[in-house]
Amino acid sequence: MRKYGRSAAGAQRWRCNYCGATVCFRREDQTQQATFAAFIDYVLGKNAQYEVDG
Repeated sequence: MRKYGRSAAGAQRWRCNYCGATVCFRREDQTQQATFAAFIDYVLGKNAQYEVDG
C-alpha cells in the first residue's frame, strides 16, 4: 500500500501496489471518543436532549 492523496472528506487515501484498489481507513477510536464527549457534555450540561441532538 502507498499513499494516494486524500478523499473529498479529507481522509488519507491508500492504493494497493498490486491490484490498484484504493481504500480509506476509518479511525473508530476517534469516532467513539467524539460520541462519548458529546454524551458527557449532555449529562453535565444544562441543555435539553433535543437541543444537543441538533
